[in-house]
Amino acid sequence: WTKISGPNPISFDNENSPTATVSGLQQNNCYVFRWTVVNGTDGNGNDVCTETDDIQICLMTDPNAGADQDVCGTTTTLEGNAVNAITSEVGTWSQVSGPTSVTFSPNVNTPTASISNMIATDAGIEYVFRWTIENSVCTDFDDVTITAFEEPIISAGEDQELCCQTETTLTGTTSAVIGTWSIADNGGDTDIAIDNNGNVT
Repeated sequence: WTKISGPNPISFDNENSPTATVSGLQQNNCYVFRWTVVNGTDGNGNDVCTETDDIQICLMTDPNAGADQDVCGTTTTLEGNAVNAITSEVGTWSQVSGPTSVTFSPNVNTPTASISNMIATDAGIEYVFRWTIENSVCTDFDDVTITAFEEPIISAGEDQELCCQTETTLTGTTSAVIGTWSIADNGGDTDIAIDNNGNVT
C-alpha cells in the first residue's frame, strides 16, 4: 500500500497486507491509497507483471454551526461550515427551538443561509438552530443559539431654543431598557456636560 494523496502523516500496520489498517486519518479530508501487486521477476531482477488499483477514503466533515449570536432585529445570517464538495455529503439547517417558525433563504442546505421571521424583545428571545452534515454512512450535527433583541424605538424630543439659560433638560424617549445621551455637536464649547438623565449644563 502507498498513499497517493491526502494530508500527512498516516501509517499502515502492514503495508504488504491486503487488509492493512491505516491510522492517522484526519477529519474533513479525503485520501487516495494505491494497492500494488507485483508478480514475477526476469533475469535482471525487474518486475514482470505489475498491477495497481486506487481507492479513495473520505472522512466526513465535522459540522460547525458557527458562534452564538446576539442580533438586533428579526433576521440574521447563519455561519455553518461548508460540506465536502467531492463526496456525497449534504448539510441541512433545522430549527430546534424558538417561539416562531423561521424561513431559511435561499434554502436549508446553504451553510450561510439567512433566517427571518424571528421575534425580538428588549430582553431577547432565544432560538436554537442545528447544522447537520450527513453522508452515505454517517450523520453529525452542531447547534447554535441566536438571541434576538428588539430594535429600540427612540426619540430625542423636540429641538429647543433657550433664552439666557445655561442648562436644560432633554426630553428623549426610548423603548429600550437603557438609553445614553451623547453630545453630537458642542458648537465649540468644550465645557458642555450631559448626565444620564438628560440634564445639560
